[in-house]
Amino acid sequence: MKIALVSAAAVLSLALAGLVQAQTPEKSAPTAAPADPNPGHLKMALVSMKCLYSDGPDAAGNKANIQANVKRHAQFIDMAAAQGAEFVGFPELSLNGYHFSNRMTWLSLDGTDQKNLQALAANGARIIYGPHANTTGGTTAGWYKFRAAWGGPNGWIAQLKVYAALHNHAGLYDPKLNPPAGKDSSTGFASGAWFIGPDGKTLAQMPSSTQRSDSREYVLIYNIPTASPEGPGSGRMVD
Repeated sequence: MKIALVSAAAVLSLALAGLVQAQTPEKSAPTAAPADPNPGHLKMALVSMKCLYSDGPDAAGNKANIQANVKRHAQFIDMAAAQGAEFVGFPELSLNGYHFSNRMTWLSLDGTDQKNLQALAANGARIIYGPHANTTGGTTAGWYKFRAAWGGPNGWIAQLKVYAALHNHAGLYDPKLNPPAGKDSSTGFASGAWFIGPDGKTLAQMPSSTQRSDSREYVLIYNIPTASPEGPGSGRMVD
């Protein structure tokens, strides 16, 4: 099964470039494509995670932090793939950490963002994917309020008649998800994950909370229909 991985900073394969030497496959007779195990749907996993920063005074330390982030990305991919996810998305700048200075060590500087939501929908997009890095008071409730215009019967998604998959950086590690060693303290990010249907209704959502202590890492999976703009999905959280 092919796993699609998207990060606002870069795709994870860039981080692993050079670690595996490319090999030219031998020519062989064409084989039949494997049957689609999830016909008419895309099973998406949204990872809200906490990340180490790569803008410290020590370039070697910055690179080590990036590699630590990469390792945890791979861990989340394995977890989501075991649940049948075909797409695994990570928050904005999750490989470098959303923290900036003139000492920043970047994994990659590549790509542009030229289309707004309406242009994406007009060009046939069925799913709008929005990875975020927001504080909004450091609570999931604050993040949902900040993004409220996306949902509801008169919201952006209902007007565009598409699906939306949104999620955010986490403020705290989940101790069950193999966090880096050391004492944890909140970075102020709100966490949160949200699937919205073409009618603006919530399909699946990380629980809302007004407590900063609940802004922890979280993985939300939902099976989005792709063959028809309407249809049931099956949302559930990965513990």
